[in-house]
Amino acid sequence: MTESSYPYDAGAGTAVSEELWRAMAKLWLPSGVIGSSTRDVNDLSLKATLGSGGAGGIFQLPAGEAYVAGIKYTNDATLNKTASANTNTQPRIDRLALKLDTTANTCSAVIVEGTPAASPVSPTLPDTSAVIHLPLFRATCPGSASAQNYSGLVDERLFVGRRSYIGPSSAAGVAGVGGFQHGDEWIQTDTRDRLLRLNGTWVGGRDRIWTAVPGNTTGTEPISAGASKTYGSITIPAQLYAYQVTFDCHIQVSGLDPGSYAEVKIREDDATAGTVRAEGSGPCVAGLDAVIALPGTKPVTVAAGVAKTWYLRVFAADSGFFSWTTLDNWFTAKTFPVW
Repeated sequence: MTESSYPYDAGAGTAVSEELWRAMAKLWLPSGVIGSSTRDVNDLSLKATLGSGGAGGIFQLPAGEAYVAGIKYTNDATLNKTASANTNTQPRIDRLALKLDTTANTCSAVIVEGTPAASPVSPTLPDTSAVIHLPLFRATCPGSASAQNYSGLVDERLFVGRRSYIGPSSAAGVAGVGGFQHGDEWIQTDTRDRLLRLNGTWVGGRDRIWTAVPGNTTGTEPISAGASKTYGSITIPAQLYAYQVTFDCHIQVSGLDPGSYAEVKIREDDATAGTVRAEGSGPCVAGLDAVIALPGTKPVTVAAGVAKTWYLRVFAADSGFFSWTTLDNWFTAKTFPVW
C-alpha cells in the first residue's frame, strides 16, 4: 500500500503532474463559464453573438473565462468561429463549445456541426476520456438553397458556482427568478421533482407518472344503455416548466349483450364537454366482456404555469357495468419535460 499527498514546497509532493493537478482541481468547481457579473443569460462573459446577423455561419465569442474539468480557460478578445458551408438542402444545428484536449494540452473554442434534417436536433458533443466539451451556444444553419446565415441563437452556458436548493415547491416565491440564476438546481421535496434554471425559466429534470383518482373505490359502477360514466380523473397542477403528456388506460366493461360495444374518451378540463384528447372502442363477443385499451396516446403539450384535469369517460351501447377494484382497469398519465 502506498500513501501520497500533494502539493508541497519540498519533498515528494513537489512533483505534481498535470493528471494529479486536474484530479484535485476538478473537485473545486464544476465545469462552467466564470461569470463576470450576474451569472445568468445577461452575463457578458463568453456571451456569443452571430456575426453580421449570422452571415457566413459565424459565432462571435467575446472575452471571458471558463473552468473546464480543472483547467482554466481565458479568451482576452473577440474571437470569430466560422462553420463549414451546409451543402445539404436540409438545415442543421451547430453548437459552439470549449474543447479541452488533455492529450494535446489545449483548450479552445470549436464548432460541433450537426446532421442536416427536416427537423434537425442538436449534435451530441463528442466527449472521450481525453476530450471534454463545455457547451456555450447553439444556432441553426439553413439548407444549401439559402444563404449560409446562422439564426435562432440559444444560450447553453452553465456558470461555475451554481447552487442547489432543496425545499418544497411552495417556496417558489423565495427561490424565484430573483434568487436563482442560470444553471442552479431546485430539488422539490414535496413533488419529488428536480428543476434546472436555464435562460431565465425552470425546466423539468425527469419524467413523471400520474395515477387517476377514481370516482369510487369499491364495488361496481352501472352504466345505462347509451349513457356515459366518469371512471376517474387526473389533475396535474401548474408546473414551472412546459411538458408533454401521454395517457394509458384499460377499461373492461361487463354485462353487455353479445355484439354490443363500449367506448372510452379522454376529455380535457370538462368531464362531459371538454376537448377529446383520445378515444377508442371495443366490441362485446358472446360470453366475453368489452375491453378497451389506449396504450401511449398522442402527446399533448401543456404550457408552463397551466393546471390541467383530464377525465376518462366510459360509454356503453347497452346496460352494463365496470368494477372499480379489478386490476384490469386503470387510467394513468406520463409527463415529459419540454426543454
